[in-house]
Amino acid sequence: MTYPEFIEKIALDLLKSEETKNMSIKSKRLVAAWDNEFLLKVLRI
Repeated sequence: MTYPEFIEKIALDLLKSEETKNMSIKSKRLVAAWDNEFLLKVLRI
């Protein structure tokens, strides 16, 4: 597994574990790109 694949796997795992919004992973990626508060929730910061 290369480093970019590893980072992508971690990002997908974080998106899957985020449960405050009931939507697809694709939608969560878009919302995280647009909404900094949601991004911080996903990153657990």
